[in-house]
Amino acid sequence: MKKIIAAAYVLLYVLISVFLPGCAADGNARMESVVWLSHNGCSATEEGYFFTDNESMLHFFDFRSKKTVYVCDKPECPHQPAALSESAHFTCNAQLPGNQFAVYGEYIYYFYPIWYNKLEFRRRDIDGNNDCGLLQFRAQNVPEAFFYQDKIFIKKEIYASETFDPETGNEASLELVLSVIDLADNQETGIATFFADRGGIGAGNAFVIHDVADGKVSYYDEGLSGFYEYDIASQVAARSAKISSEKNPLRLAPFAYKGYAYGVTSSGGMHHMLKTSLITEQEEIVLSTEKRILFIDYHTDNMIVMLATDADCLKSADNELYLYNTVTGELRKLAHALINTPAFAYPNCVTDNSIFVGLAVDDVEGSIGYSGSFETVYITLDDLLAGRDTYTSVYFFYQESSGEFTTIE
Repeated sequence: MKKIIAAAYVLLYVLISVFLPGCAADGNARMESVVWLSHNGCSATEEGYFFTDNESMLHFFDFRSKKTVYVCDKPECPHQPAALSESAHFTCNAQLPGNQFAVYGEYIYYFYPIWYNKLEFRRRDIDGNNDCGLLQFRAQNVPEAFFYQDKIFIKKEIYASETFDPETGNEASLELVLSVIDLADNQETGIATFFADRGGIGAGNAFVIHDVADGKVSYYDEGLSGFYEYDIASQVAARSAKISSEKNPLRLAPFAYKGYAYGVTSSGGMHHMLKTSLITEQEEIVLSTEKRILFIDYHTDNMIVMLATDADCLKSADNELYLYNTVTGELRKLAHALINTPAFAYPNCVTDNSIFVGLAVDDVEGSIGYSGSFETVYITLDDLLAGRDTYTSVYFFYQESSGEFTTIE
């Protein structure tokens, strides 16, 4: 992958690979890694974190140098953002039309809303150049999506235009679609379709991805009431031979990962984090608590679990964060000043050895998280688990009571 190395006081990128011009097809070799589209403005790579700030400006934090730069190599560019409504006239290569993106291979991918019920799948080079549209398709919102083997799999919602009510702006029904886009030719192929009433099940629950490995995408199809496997090579979806049960343990589970469903059950005033095998249906209680259980990051082997005490769950000083390893089953409390401080701490990205945390900064009256100011910091998991107060401040956004703000890097 092209590596962006930030030198002190110099906005300079060293791109290590063959230059890939314009909108030619992505010719990278197949990659077995699974990369999910970020919906919280952060995408991790082997070299560092790409993240968006409060104005959708894309930055890169380099693990080795601990430096942060704008993802823009234009000489003399002041890196000033334009209004998001003026996306056609962005002058800085670092600006995105939102915080939902992914870095995969040599490119930055994102979805751009064109009009009602229509999106464009777009791509730009790793240094911010050569932004271009790849494919337009019907979809109401930015879909849940992931990259695998030089393809992107998307779960999208398409509202039926004939049911649109111009007075309320609501739809009576929608079409839920699981599809795949081949990055070699930017062609979309449908995998499964499910029709649902408006306000009912969404695409995320109609097609629940529970494993991606060995050239196959495994998922539960709500419309067909069964588990299926999509073979990438043959482009065929077939009933799973591994999971024969008609029971759907995903109904009460917000997500699944590597063959297990994870959810929360309650009884006797206690809340339980439940792990269920999709193959054997065996259930395991991972932890029990009187606090609310929230899953923060679950697309990696290291899952972040928050125990919240307040209805406004992100602003309680008594919240707890745990790191659960889905492979080893080890559950460890994240005991660190960053986590125990009376301000909300929200992990934006988690890798095998580090974490990117957003911290809300108290205002002058000490109201937790209400000031609108925040700081983003980087810390290794070893330091976090050991309680060592050694971290790197990556980005700081300060909002004054007048509403004016200052960005500090």
